[in-house]
Amino acid sequence: MRVSIKMMMKLRRSVARISLALLGTLILSTLASALPARATALYSNPDTGYRVQIADDADLLSESEETLLRQTMQPITAYGNAAFESIDTNYTSAELYAQSSYEKTFGNASGILFLIDMDNRYIYMYSDGLIYQTVTKDEMDTITDNVYSYASDKDYYKTASKAFEQVYALLEGRDIPRPMKYIGNAVFSIMIGMLIAFIIVSINSSLKSASVREMLASAARSVEITDPSEVFDKETKRYSPVESSSSGGSSSSYRSSGSSHSSHSSGGSHHSSGGSHHSGGGGGHRF
Repeated sequence: MRVSIKMMMKLRRSVARISLALLGTLILSTLASALPARATALYSNPDTGYRVQIADDADLLSESEETLLRQTMQPITAYGNAAFESIDTNYTSAELYAQSSYEKTFGNASGILFLIDMDNRYIYMYSDGLIYQTVTKDEMDTITDNVYSYASDKDYYKTASKAFEQVYALLEGRDIPRPMKYIGNAVFSIMIGMLIAFIIVSINSSLKSASVREMLASAARSVEITDPSEVFDKETKRYSPVESSSSGGSSSSYRSSGSSHSSHSSGGSHHSSGGSHHSGGGGGHRF
């Protein structure tokens, strides 16, 4: 009887351990499914070797949106790599994160990375290599100016897709919308017009009508001389010695016989020839 009780107690403890283990496994699997997974979609261009990479850590895109975004990014791989990233936590700036992530992923190869930083509420593009020669910092500033409103409206797919569409347009030699540039030019023109008008008004207001006394003082005057006559006053003499002929020709000109030196530097072009690497850069906009 005692043996049976001991066996029952051991059996119960074993069942309890198994139950706890199963419960722990269930909890861990539930928590893992609740955490946002790092979604990565890859495509490699068979002709150039450049690839598309999507790392949606902030879980901003649906699966179908990732597929559509990858298709939008694929044509860029004719010129370089293309990457999209979203993050929830960032202990540095969007600029430093984007540059660091690009260099870890692509090194100094040609490509472009578009980042949505949810922690800093910032969108940022970073580019290097051949693509950066066309999609410069100013161009990336323009692109992020054009798409930041979509991020403000929480349409993150359109934010990224429109950005990559404009990158590809520039690489193909086409233009992109530049509303901020046109607005800036218009404001500058208005300011110049106002400045010119102010100068004209200031000049006109500083002029005043001349008084009668001032007009008489500045009137032309004339003097008339009639029957002029000459009167002998005095005569003076001036001694002028004859120059000695022996001193002639003493002013010989000096001419340097040394070789002439041009003051213009002729060092030629000093372009760096340190390989094909082109230092990268980026631009962004808060949303």
